[in-house]
Amino acid sequence: MSKHTRYVTEDGALRPPTKAELRKREEAGWNTYMGPRGVRRLIPLSKCRWPIEYGRIERKAKVQKIAKDFLWLAFGSIIAVEREGLYYIVDGCHRAMAARMRGIEKVPAEVFVAVAIALQAKAFRLANYHTPPTGIELFHSRVVEGDPQALALKAIVDEAGLLIAKPKSRGDRRTCCNCPETLYREMDHGHDLRAILAFIQTAWPTAPKPWLTQVITGVGAFGVDLKKRMKADLYNEEAVDAASSMPLRVILAEAAHKTKAEEVSLHRAFTDQLEELWDKRHPKRKFRP
Repeated sequence: MSKHTRYVTEDGALRPPTKAELRKREEAGWNTYMGPRGVRRLIPLSKCRWPIEYGRIERKAKVQKIAKDFLWLAFGSIIAVEREGLYYIVDGCHRAMAARMRGIEKVPAEVFVAVAIALQAKAFRLANYHTPPTGIELFHSRVVEGDPQALALKAIVDEAGLLIAKPKSRGDRRTCCNCPETLYREMDHGHDLRAILAFIQTAWPTAPKPWLTQVITGVGAFGVDLKKRMKADLYNEEAVDAASSMPLRVILAEAAHKTKAEEVSLHRAFTDQLEELWDKRHPKRKFRP
């Protein structure tokens, strides 16, 4: 009996599906592998762990709010995977922390044994339809699942020596972005994300991170304009030299002022500021004659 037919019935029975069940699922477009059933039991909070590879970002205010109005009926049960005597929480990290804050030693949980980490990450994503995961949480979950687009993005960011914020790692100075969707968008638009990251790091090496969305998208648009108007790549010495002539915070302030005055988007205003800096450095090759 293969793993794809072992735990497939709605009642969790250990038998292959009938032909009628397979036909019904095929017609409905349902998955055929439902995974193993968990076992409901009380587990000690002292042995619970917050997964570092995927999961929610810790929000202390949320934990305090749950603890303040703690109610067993609202708590329900958490979902956890048992591994080497510890329980890794797939869903319910904040509730578990709140219970611990209230002095509770054990909580009800649906416990699964020896589940592959890719399946755990998928379960985290599926279990949180009621409160959808943030872009950061979704990104790291998809990395663990092996999603090709997420892995490609992670490889580019890793290559640059940077990080996308993840659970339990806030405050790391290598964190370049709190919005993976922005990086995905640059890739989808065909922009050279490696060049964008290298440009920002080289032009403003001491600028605080994570970088704002308009910095990433603005530099991406600047690269498009450079290619179109100057026949030059984004990550070149002349472009970096022009951008580095003004601190990033000043460029952002000028862009914000321009947005209010001319009613343009913030990222377009940021791009315009970079082009003005280019024009000052290269008066014979201007974006704006």
